[in-house]
Amino acid sequence: MSLVSKHQHFLHLVSSAHPKQAFQLLKTSSLEQVNSIGELFENILQSYITLSPEKLKLFRTHRQLVRQIASRDLKSARRLRLVYKHYRIVRKLLQSFSYDTEDGPYPV
Repeated sequence: MSLVSKHQHFLHLVSSAHPKQAFQLLKTSSLEQVNSIGELFENILQSYITLSPEKLKLFRTHRQLVRQIASRDLKSARRLRLVYKHYRIVRKLLQSFSYDTEDGPYPV
């Protein structure tokens, strides 16, 4: 969760921005920021973060992509290409997860 908490504002920006803006944010992001998306998805897959059944349904629909992005075996450059290619799905998944807490948009 360290990368997620470090880049929580970036994740919130990507989830709340217009699709074209989200793409540009992802395009100009660092590898560490993209890896924070992978870490967030990994935490969801390992049930460290619980989601409602409606939100889980969305993640199950795109489970292959979520598993690929969350994979620790995947090199950062490949993860970056996957996020670019499927940025609309990634943005939708982040939107389904985002909510505001006292500490920020994501639990830390």
